[in-house]
Amino acid sequence: MVFFIHPNLCLFFFRDPERKFTPDRLKQVLDDDGVTVTGEKQPFALRWGDDGPVLYVSIERGEAAEILASRLMDSRDQEHRGLIAGCDTYIEITFESLDEVLDEINTLIVVQSALQQVTGGLMYRSWNQTFSGPED
Repeated sequence: MVFFIHPNLCLFFFRDPERKFTPDRLKQVLDDDGVTVTGEKQPFALRWGDDGPVLYVSIERGEAAEILASRLMDSRDQEHRGLIAGCDTYIEITFESLDEVLDEINTLIVVQSALQQVTGGLMYRSWNQTFSGPED
């Protein structure tokens, strides 16, 4: 079976059984790192600086988190496989243009760094199909 995923996507898989990482917490974490978060409902629009690209972020919950992470990880990445078990939450970051985001990479780096630090999650980047753990 072939599994397709949008190429302009970054995901963070993590465990949050008590649902402590709320949309309000997400907004606060990003605001603390200087990211402007707009919108009252998900996905929230994100911008770092005045001319950086706009990213969109939302939190998803449920058993789909572990299933999605397992399907994205292939047999080549044994190093991070242990981080998948029990994942019940993921954060999804999307954007319109990969070229624009990579051209001004600082926005994505600030957002990824803040979310990885606070969630301790397993990060997946669809454009190069790689995972990074919290210790990478």
